Amino acid sequence: MASHLASNTNSVLKVEASALVPTYVGRQPMFNENLETRAYELLYRNSCDNWANIHDSDIATGQTFWNTFIELGQDHVADGQRAYVNVTPVFLRSNCVQIFPKDKLALELSPRDLADPAVIEVVKKLREDGYRIVLDGQGPDSIDEATFAFIDEVKISVAAGAPSDSSALVAKANESGITTIAKCIETFSCFEDCRRTGFKLFQGHFLAKPQIVMGGRLPADGLARMRLLAAVNESESGIEKMQEAISQDVGLSYKLLHYVNSAMFAFRTDVESIQHAVMILGMRWVRTWANLVILSGVTDKPAAIFNTAVIRGKMCELLSRETGSDEPEMFFTVGLLSTLESLLDRPMEEILGELPVAEHLKSALLQGEGQLGEALQCVLKYERSAWDDVDFAGLESGTIRDSYLTALQWAAELRGTLG
Repeated sequence: MASHLASNTNSVLKVEASALVPTYVGRQPMFNENLETRAYELLYRNSCDNWANIHDSDIATGQTFWNTFIELGQDHVADGQRAYVNVTPVFLRSNCVQIFPKDKLALELSPRDLADPAVIEVVKKLREDGYRIVLDGQGPDSIDEATFAFIDEVKISVAAGAPSDSSALVAKANESGITTIAKCIETFSCFEDCRRTGFKLFQGHFLAKPQIVMGGRLPADGLARMRLLAAVNESESGIEKMQEAISQDVGLSYKLLHYVNSAMFAFRTDVESIQHAVMILGMRWVRTWANLVILSGVTDKPAAIFNTAVIRGKMCELLSRETGSDEPEMFFTVGLLSTLESLLDRPMEEILGELPVAEHLKSALLQGEGQLGEALQCVLKYERSAWDDVDFAGLESGTIRDSYLTALQWAAELRGTLG
């Protein structure tokens, strides 16, 4: 098996450029006082136009992470320097941050985000794990010095006033060991004033405007995405089943092997097989990675279909937990796979003939049989507002309703993290 996977990897690397889908990230350098590049702020971009067309900040955050660290490679985007990325509270709470390298990353949050005690708790944990936290403020009046206890760096805009207006705050931050960054520098005299004020890093259009970094990603086949998700969410899923699922799709294999062999991991030997990659990264990481793959970069089907799949999966899982089931992952899978016909434009029976799923999962999807099928039917009837027929294992209607509402919220947060 390992030799087959290794040879499959070689074929991945020979995919012609014409098969690639364009991928974009914006970047703007940060300089030290000698105008040497010390870091890059990474910016959401979805075309060659050098401006951010953002409709949903949670989605933009997830897409920026995905394009930087998985599609293009952090070393390519940031030239080996630390990458500063704006993050939202939803993205932080998703736990997706932990799969990205802490020594290559700085997380930027707004003062408004750090006014939330729940966000502060997440931030403290990330700092303990070694991630750098950056407070990205406007003028000095927007920054509360109380936040200095749980941040590593602070950005201050000098667009609205003289840099000297921030002198007291800069001095306090420097004294506390916090790196101070001046942003929005538009003139040489402003840069000089920022240096005299005591800022340590400098950013602005006068020094360098944002640039577009462009690359290509391999489109992922829809059936392979669902096969991968089915494998990693099965309660009995192991390394062998997971590696088989990933290796079925060239694009997925390329992404995983390219990522794990990048400089950010710096393993002493190359990872040459999917099996080796899964063993090194662990089941927990690959499960998160698989969800990222499925809901990121979907172009051939409306996002609403994937959203429906996630809601159904989560609601089925929650219903199973209410009944004390020891296989909640299987319930999640049955809800998730229930949208396969819409996703792949093929009959369910034909699709399931190609998926490595258990017989009781197939019977649940095709005939609505067993507890899995009953949970799925309950969810489908709830979707159609067929209230008189909504039932699962004698659960109260309020419990079923709460499961649906929780699934809605969970799906929204997951969608925000994955872009």
